[in-house]
Amino acid sequence: MLRTLKIGGFKMEPWVILGLIGAFAFGTNVIFYKFGLRGVNPFLAEVFFGAGILLAFIAAFAITKPGTSITLPGALLLLLAGIIWAVGSLAIAFGMAQNFDISKMSVLYNSNTVITVLLGIVILKELQTPSELWRTLL
Repeated sequence: MLRTLKIGGFKMEPWVILGLIGAFAFGTNVIFYKFGLRGVNPFLAEVFFGAGILLAFIAAFAITKPGTSITLPGALLLLLAGIIWAVGSLAIAFGMAQNFDISKMSVLYNSNTVITVLLGIVILKELQTPSELWRTLL
């Protein structure tokens, strides 16, 4: 598990560290993706993109050796989440294949953050008080 990172008098919580790593990875992978998409069918591009993801997860699984128990409902929900993610990824791939500006598209598809925050509040009941909302927004 990650611990709080202390740099001088500044503390960075593990969720912030992981969030920043994710932001950097998602922010840079699209550039490589758009270069790789040149002259390639978006469906084939997604197959290679997915293979890269699978290889990364196999390596992470081999290195960390996590537990392997899963329930059927959990597995089905994870499969559904993957299908929903693939729909979004294909939409972006088709846009890039038509040479739409990624700098413009990314503003729209990254509005997913607002959707996630709202669903987390409403469905998952993740924020209990107004002060928690302000901390999340800031």
